[in-house]
Amino acid sequence: MINSRDIKDLHPTLKRGVEELLRRCKEKGLPVLITSTYRDNEYQNMLFNQRPIVTKLRGGQSLHNHRLAFDFCKNIKGQEFKDIAFFEAVGKIWTEMGGEWGGHWTNPVDRPHCQFTNGRTVSDISSKKYVMPNDVKMKWEMSTGNSTTTNKEEKKYMLRDLKVLMENKEQTVSAILEKEENYVRLRDLDKMELKISYDENKKMPVIEKLNSPKDTKVLFDGEEKTVSSILDAGTNYIKLRDLEKLGFKVSWDETNKMPVIEK
Repeated sequence: MINSRDIKDLHPTLKRGVEELLRRCKEKGLPVLITSTYRDNEYQNMLFNQRPIVTKLRGGQSLHNHRLAFDFCKNIKGQEFKDIAFFEAVGKIWTEMGGEWGGHWTNPVDRPHCQFTNGRTVSDISSKKYVMPNDVKMKWEMSTGNSTTTNKEEKKYMLRDLKVLMENKEQTVSAILEKEENYVRLRDLDKMELKISYDENKKMPVIEKLNSPKDTKVLFDGEEKTVSSILDAGTNYIKLRDLEKLGFKVSWDETNKMPVIEK
């Protein structure tokens, strides 16, 4: 099993980034100690099986397993993980450099954790849909002129997987964290049982709750009426009580426990 603390075991882009982070932190008097860099899948699975729970990620699911993450603490005995202001200061430096800090997360908050995904989702990396090239540059390298080439894959914002609960059902969507606010990819709203379409006339996206009631105009005996209906699988279902607008009487039979419709 491998659980490295050596930054040389990180992806080349991360290695350069951590070296620069340590330099900047030293200038600001922030004593940083790197506690974890690369973990192999066997070690990750060992952590996964520990009780009490240490991590919910199996081998291959953590960015540590892909050399794209590292953990750190305050290098003062007795204060390693207690000083929240310290973690916030280091996290701020890392995010300004173009990385992602776990202290910005909500489920769970992971202040000792930093990573860099080059704008790709964790699921894309863990599934190996995306393998980061060795010549990828972080934001700090591009802005300081340390790079002589243009990184076409660099993105302005960092994508991350965000878990949300929609009517007690957990969904994973792609999101951008900007100034402490989450921005969800519009198309992912489909996963939240919202229908996404586009209005060509108004030139804007349309967001609708699936199966939400709508006002529907119908002709009844030559007279226009408006009823509430739900469209499901191409069929309109009219609210039972709205049959009264069409001249029917709707009541409830308490004995038989069923609605009664009378003309």
